[in-house]
Amino acid sequence: ILKILATVFSASGDYGRSASILEGMVALDEATRGSPSKDLVFQLNLLAIDYMNMGQFSQAESIYERAIGASESAFGKEDKQTAICIDNLGILYEKEGAYDQAALMHEQALAVFEKALGPDHADTGIALANLSRLYERLGDFVKAERFGQRALEIVEKNHGLDSEKAATPLMNLAGVYSSRRDFSEAMPLLQLAVKLNERF
Repeated sequence: ILKILATVFSASGDYGRSASILEGMVALDEATRGSPSKDLVFQLNLLAIDYMNMGQFSQAESIYERAIGASESAFGKEDKQTAICIDNLGILYEKEGAYDQAALMHEQALAVFEKALGPDHADTGIALANLSRLYERLGDFVKAERFGQRALEIVEKNHGLDSEKAATPLMNLAGVYSSRRDFSEAMPLLQLAVKLNERF
């Protein structure tokens, strides 16, 4: 019930009340269990998101680091949940403007996703999309294109290019081409993404 209540507060933008509930849950979990639990990992991730949304980045970073350690204990170093924690820390670093650290986290997360789930899993595609977006921001269009293409290929393999899930990776890759002023490559992808958004 408390987890649901925290989620409701967070979804409504009341991050402080959500964080207060989650801090109590984390403290109780740590006090009553001898080792990190799977529930603790999820609670820490939600708590870090609340602090990140409140702009308290140093607190969020500390909690994400705790979440990674807890996940490695509860799930293992090469588990999907550990990769999610690492990827989330990368997103936080992006918000802080620490792009080199963000790239390191996203690439580390990608390696874990590939080992845990395989190179064509949807979550692997999300990690690739995060890297593509980051490298586009850094102006490294070669890497941005490479990761963006792989992300799109995964969606195509799992769902097809006529799926609503293809719209975002199509727009992301079109954005890479537009950033490097390769509009002839960007336009067909953008047009297809617009059609998919209109359909769905």
